[in-house]
Amino acid sequence: MKFEDLVDELAQAEAARLIAAATTDAQAEADEIRAVADARAAHAIATYEATLTEALAQINSHPDAVHVIREHQGRGAAPWVAAHEGKAVSTARRWLSAHPPASRVAAVIELARLLVRRDLDAEFESAQAARELDTEQQIAATIADAIAQAEALAQAAGPALAAQALRGKTSASIGASIPVAYDGETDGTRDIHDADIDGDVLADLLEAGDLDGATDEFTAQIMADYGDLADTLDITDFPNGITLS
Repeated sequence: MKFEDLVDELAQAEAARLIAAATTDAQAEADEIRAVADARAAHAIATYEATLTEALAQINSHPDAVHVIREHQGRGAAPWVAAHEGKAVSTARRWLSAHPPASRVAAVIELARLLVRRDLDAEFESAQAARELDTEQQIAATIADAIAQAEALAQAAGPALAAQALRGKTSASIGASIPVAYDGETDGTRDIHDADIDGDVLADLLEAGDLDGATDEFTAQIMADYGDLADTLDITDFPNGITLS
């Protein structure tokens, strides 16, 4: 493992945190959108029920009912009544005439109300489906936009995202047998184990976009106990990984 690998891991973890936070916020916004949609749906139901009650109440006579049936079915009014009631068309014509059998007046009124109810039900269900689709699309867009913005921010920030994880850290545990180079030549290993670091300095360099500078600074901090040799000894790898605290 190299310091750059650590920075990449920390940046990816911070990016994941940003995306998770953005998703959580978006879900909260989605809940608000659903709450508003539910309130509108309840209002729509109340409006539908009031409209239906009023519309049905207006059909309270045989002439009103016949007018509604003919308006809906046109020349097919009598055949429709006949098919719905299981009667002959000639019988249905008598029911729709100006002098229907008294016993069938209520049935004709109910048939007219049935047509009105069907129309209002279909209109309500269509509007309700459109509202639900709009709500789901709005929620999906809200969540997708939030995640996309978080991902774009993370990508744009790059290694700088690792700064938050480094800031405040004062120690790096890297284990024993750390390979080093002396003046560019391999020079065995050193048992370093734990080393004091200044995470704030590393974070500042990363936030400034200076990954190379942060890498050099990290190595210098790790090798600080080697005095003058710190300028000539370079760590080539961290085979045990790097644990910050």
